[in-house]
Amino acid sequence: MLGDLDTYGFDLWSHTVNGVFIRHLKGENNRNMSILVISQCSFRDSGDYSCNAWNTKGENKYRSNKTTAVVVNDVPIIIGTYTYNDILPTFSVIYFAKPSSNVPQWFKYTTLLVDSSRVSIRNTNKNISFEIYGKKIKETVYSSNLSMKEQIPGTFTVMLSNEYGQVRTTFNWKPEEPGQLFFFGLLVLTGMIVFILTAGVIAVVIKIKSTIDIMQHQRMKIPLTYTIEPTPNMKNRVLDIIWKFLT
Repeated sequence: MLGDLDTYGFDLWSHTVNGVFIRHLKGENNRNMSILVISQCSFRDSGDYSCNAWNTKGENKYRSNKTTAVVVNDVPIIIGTYTYNDILPTFSVIYFAKPSSNVPQWFKYTTLLVDSSRVSIRNTNKNISFEIYGKKIKETVYSSNLSMKEQIPGTFTVMLSNEYGQVRTTFNWKPEEPGQLFFFGLLVLTGMIVFILTAGVIAVVIKIKSTIDIMQHQRMKIPLTYTIEPTPNMKNRVLDIIWKFLT
C-alpha cells in the first residue's frame, strides 16, 4: 500500500477468516510501501489480509486500509480419522479440501470398493468449528465413511484427491475369533473359581486359629486348685490363734 502525504506509516497487517479476527502480522516497510511475506503457506493461511496505513497532513491524521484475499490451494488435508466398533466397524475420515476434492475412493488392499451388500460408502460435508492459530473458525469440511455389512478382515485405504494431488490413509481390521473369545472367557472363569476357593481356605484357617486362641486364653484364666488335708497339729494351732484373738 502506498502513501504520498507529508508523514505516513503502517500499522500491523490484520488476518481474518469469514469476518473472524485471527492474528496481526508485521509487514516489511520500504518507504511508502508495506509488503507482507508469508512463507510455507498452508490452508491455515487462507483468508483476508488488510494493510492498515496512516498519513498526516498538518494537524490532521488520516487512516485507510486495503484488503486482499489469499486462497491457498493444496491437496486435501486430513483433520482426523476414526474407527467406530459396534458389531461391525465403520471407518471414517474427516478432511478439508480447497478446491473441492474428487469423490473419495475406498480400497481393500488394491481392490476398489463400491456400495454393495457387503459394504456401504457415505460421503457428506458440513460446517464445523476448528482452530487455526488459536482462534476458532467455521469452515466446510468433508467426511467419507466405510461401513461393513459383514465381517471382512483386511487392510482398507481411502484415497482423497483434487487437481493438486492426492493423499491416503489406511485402516486395519481383524475381527475377534470365537475360539479366542472362548479361551478368554475360560481364563476369567478359572480365575474366579481359584479366587473363591482361596478365599474360602483363608477364612477356614482364620476361624481355626481364632478358636485355638480363645481356648488358650480361657485356659490361662482357669485357677489351679489344690486340696490339702489338715493334720492334728495344724488344727490345734488354728484353735490357739482363734482363742488368742477372742481373749
